[in-house]
Amino acid sequence: MTTTRHSPLPFGGPLTSAAMNSPLSQLDSAIGAEEAARAAETARATAIENVMIAGAAGGWATVPTEVVVARGGYATLGEKMRGSVFDVRDYWAVGDGTTDDTAAINAAIVALNAAGNGVLYFPAGIYKVTAALTAIHVMGPTTGGVQVRGDGHSYADVNGGGGSQINCTSPTANLFTVEGVSVQFRDLGLRNTYAGTPTAGAAIVASGDLWRYDNLAVSGFYVDIDHANGATWRMTGCWLCSPVHLAMRIRNGYQADAGDWAISDSWFVSDIYDTASAIRIESAGGGKITNVKVVGFLHGDKMFSRCIDVAPASGVATSILLISNCSFEGYTEDAIHVDTNGNTYDMISVIGCEFGTMQSTGYAVWIDGVNGVIIDNYLLVSNPVSPVAFHLANGSYGKVGTGVNRGYVKLLETSAFGNLLDETIPPLVGMPIWIARLPYVDVAKKMPDLLGYWRFGEASGTSAADASGKGHTGTYVNSPTLGVTGLLTGDADTAVTTLNPNVYISVPDHADFDCFEGRNPWTFAVWIDNHTPNADYQNIFRKGAATGSAKVAIISHSTSFILVRSDASSSMDAYAPTLTAGRHLVGASYDGAYLRLYVDGAMAGPAIPTTLTLPALAGAITFGTDGYWDCFSGTYDEGKIWGRALSDTEWAMLWALGTGA
Repeated sequence: MTTTRHSPLPFGGPLTSAAMNSPLSQLDSAIGAEEAARAAETARATAIENVMIAGAAGGWATVPTEVVVARGGYATLGEKMRGSVFDVRDYWAVGDGTTDDTAAINAAIVALNAAGNGVLYFPAGIYKVTAALTAIHVMGPTTGGVQVRGDGHSYADVNGGGGSQINCTSPTANLFTVEGVSVQFRDLGLRNTYAGTPTAGAAIVASGDLWRYDNLAVSGFYVDIDHANGATWRMTGCWLCSPVHLAMRIRNGYQADAGDWAISDSWFVSDIYDTASAIRIESAGGGKITNVKVVGFLHGDKMFSRCIDVAPASGVATSILLISNCSFEGYTEDAIHVDTNGNTYDMISVIGCEFGTMQSTGYAVWIDGVNGVIIDNYLLVSNPVSPVAFHLANGSYGKVGTGVNRGYVKLLETSAFGNLLDETIPPLVGMPIWIARLPYVDVAKKMPDLLGYWRFGEASGTSAADASGKGHTGTYVNSPTLGVTGLLTGDADTAVTTLNPNVYISVPDHADFDCFEGRNPWTFAVWIDNHTPNADYQNIFRKGAATGSAKVAIISHSTSFILVRSDASSSMDAYAPTLTAGRHLVGASYDGAYLRLYVDGAMAGPAIPTTLTLPALAGAITFGTDGYWDCFSGTYDEGKIWGRALSDTEWAMLWALGTGA
């Protein structure tokens, strides 16, 4: 039996430079030392060969001997017997983090390709690579597989720590491109160290079946790992960190619906960049994601837009994705987003997962176009409060089960989704499970940029308390009627009625309310019951002095519902249909470019573009008067001001909470 340790020169290379350049008086002793070293290596190789032959004769599976030769070339006897080890240092890679090792590693890859199988081995060190490495291609029917491995890593490798690490300085290169069956990458750190932001390329571009990724730390590439083709692969115990665009891209150009892949016990972290997706699935069905953590802002404020993004191209049919026992934290859009793009996708389950976000508009799970969905045993955390946790559309056969909800107003919304078993429990935002509905006041207080919040629930006195915590206490002027029945369903808090001329509520001017000036964004919202809907010019809300001055005003009229935004010399107004009698949630917003009126949780009338810049608005905020005679006759409840434009979703959420819809 013969076994060869591959090296460009036998026994580790030529005479040392010391031996070649020594003075003549020292040459004999230097040559003697070199020959002694060669003799020792020959003896080691012979001993290894003898152990291997003996082991083979007795059945090498039982041979426990681990053989490590000079430069750590062989990890185990079994590896030596199964194939050749191509130690990159045998091809003159240095691994000092400074020397360009690209050519040396390429030489080892060329030898590996020629052999058709073996181990591409990186002993502990930092290997600098300046361009894409030579592609590894071992697809023949008799190949025994390829392993690309190092001497281990810790998470610190991602930031330049110990172990075996390859640093790529190219902003566009695919570091490894590998086509083969039975390929394994393990015990390595792969890091892009380009000084700027990479614009293309991946650490690994993979094609082939029966792959394994084990104990890798990959960081800083445009795409960390791109499994472009092949099925039946798995990833275990890996860290994919700080990608520019995607941490893991999954597709199968060989056969779109073939996959049977698995990712488990791994971390995906967006440390340096705001990244599109942690795991993007474009094809390759039969996926399983288990015990995975996807996290943004681990050491800063960068986040993934989506944690898992299923986005097949048009005409690509695939199916089956099983997600379990995962944690998704710090995403800016949806944790799990599935858009089948008009394709047929069957069977997605999300079981036992935790979702945590600091955004207020995204979903925990958003699924469109899937037949067969299970969502169960979840933990939902959102701060600030988010409107809806789960979205199911354009599919059938689903179940949304139970879990714990701490921050979503509504658990489930559906559109054109049939045969659904809904077992959701009521929302819980720090509340006991038996509370049937999240209190409206709790939601309003947690919505960002709240500047003033008057509940109008006093039973007596002249002070209208500010529930926002900002201290903007208002005054009940000329004795409005306090303690009347409130306008919100299920809310015991009372309201106030202003029925007579010059009966109103006034809030003193404050710098917080400068949001109505210039082109700053703002939102005003209040619940009303208009007792005289056919009357003209009833001022529901006003910021600005008397009639004729610059102002922002919301007015109920017999022919329309009006938002006025005026600098005294010119005005840009928004109009909506006349308010009917009865309860309404009314208000308006300005985002710096468009005025919008809202009635009952939806935009009323078109958005009106305006860049009119308002001067300082003198005077108090008033509910119910313009300072003269255009007074509002009706009931007020829950008046609020924000220093931003609320979204359509937030308006709908407030209406739903107030009406029990």
